[in-house]
Amino acid sequence: MAFVVVTALILYWKLTDALVGLETTRRDLAEVQERFRRAIVDAPIPVIIFAEDGEIVLLNQNWIHSTGYSADDLKTIFDWTERAYGEAHANAEEAIRGLFSLDQRVDESDFQIRIRDGSTRVWSFSSAPLGRLNDGRRLMISMARDVTERRQAEDALRTSEERFRTLVESAPEGIFIQVDSRFRYVNTTAVTLFGARDADELLGQEVVDWFDPAERESITRRIALINQHRQIAGRLERTIRRPDGRHVHSEVNAIPIEYRGESGALVFIRDISDRKRAELQLTESSNSLRELTRRLLNLQEAERRSLARELHDQIGQGLTAIKMNLETALMRPEVLSVRLNDAKSLLDQTLDQVRNLSLDLRPALLDDLGLVPALNWYLDRFTERTGIETSLHVDPRELSVAPLVATTCFRTAQEALTNVARHAKASRVALHLTHRAGRLNLEIRDDGVGFDPLQATGLGLIGMRERVEDAGGSLRIQSNAQAGTEIQLSFAQPNTTAEGRDRRDEDHDSCR
Repeated sequence: MAFVVVTALILYWKLTDALVGLETTRRDLAEVQERFRRAIVDAPIPVIIFAEDGEIVLLNQNWIHSTGYSADDLKTIFDWTERAYGEAHANAEEAIRGLFSLDQRVDESDFQIRIRDGSTRVWSFSSAPLGRLNDGRRLMISMARDVTERRQAEDALRTSEERFRTLVESAPEGIFIQVDSRFRYVNTTAVTLFGARDADELLGQEVVDWFDPAERESITRRIALINQHRQIAGRLERTIRRPDGRHVHSEVNAIPIEYRGESGALVFIRDISDRKRAELQLTESSNSLRELTRRLLNLQEAERRSLARELHDQIGQGLTAIKMNLETALMRPEVLSVRLNDAKSLLDQTLDQVRNLSLDLRPALLDDLGLVPALNWYLDRFTERTGIETSLHVDPRELSVAPLVATTCFRTAQEALTNVARHAKASRVALHLTHRAGRLNLEIRDDGVGFDPLQATGLGLIGMRERVEDAGGSLRIQSNAQAGTEIQLSFAQPNTTAEGRDRRDEDHDSCR
């Protein structure tokens, strides 16, 4: 009997101890659950716990505060999807149902939601299974991060980059970015400038490999100066060597930048080939102008010497002889008649010499009667002096030429005929003066030995071209060996009226 009592006491004591331990465990579990609930409720991010039938088990304060919806508004997950996703709620609900087939945490995509005040936000969700309720229903916990500002910043950056890229791609100047001396970005203009097929042909290539070998060392030093010392490089001129072998003069300017976390340079490059050609042409023109000026001064001095010689040797001697005849006639009346006749003859010769000298300086016919009579007169004298046959064809038969154009045509014809006499070995020269479509044209053709216009450097041709261009016209020279030479002058001449013509030949042509 005593054994039974003791055994009963021991069992009671152990049972009591077990019950006390179970109660403690329950209290501990309840405390843990409360702490977990408080952690969820007070979490700094939106958190929601819901069952697979849609019941919302827990909605934390941050979710309520961020959306403006109360716990009474959101009894089920479907209350949330209808309010937050509007017409797209069915798709959202489908995605939520799919979460329950997972057995681990999943990071979902970003979703655009509408909150209570009608504005939209962008949330990024992460969800994970959370076991089951006592009744066996599965639980899911979803946490959200508001990434609206980040998305707006990303969109703004993307828009800014697109605008920048559009601006850069449409820039008339070549632009590229180099990092570690290699192309990392090139715009369309730069691709064209370097003569590449496309941007891929340049990307990753050494920048210096696309320039003239003689300049690569200086370019390497300049790149190092930018990349290592972050110094702005001033403008410099460099020569691009294209794959097809062509060389392009370029002007380069670079500034240091950070490109995707690496030190590099933003480089602006433009084609200055036209400018270099213009500079070369300007230099050549300046040299030609200086040489032409020197030659004109020499010609002026030669003309003055010739004029002085003519005045002294011919006109001076004639006047001296006339004076001597008159003095003799005064001193010896018996020879008065003879001396006066001799003086008259000398005076006539002197007047002819003065007239010829005046015509050589500038024919009065050019001012008084116009271009056609002046050309006829000059061609007559040219034929008499050289024996070379000449002809003048005028169409229309009667035309008027502006004084400046008339002088230019006459002087150019003079220079051309002088060259024919000196160099062409021609037997015939033909001039054609025509008016067509509002333009006056003068063509001078000979049947001489010809020459290569590209190799001709004589100042006579330069002077002819500059004289014609100064008068607003254009000059073209065509010549081939043993095929003669043709010089063409053309001037804008809107209207024509009667000026004068070759009266010796009614079919518009005159031959000498």
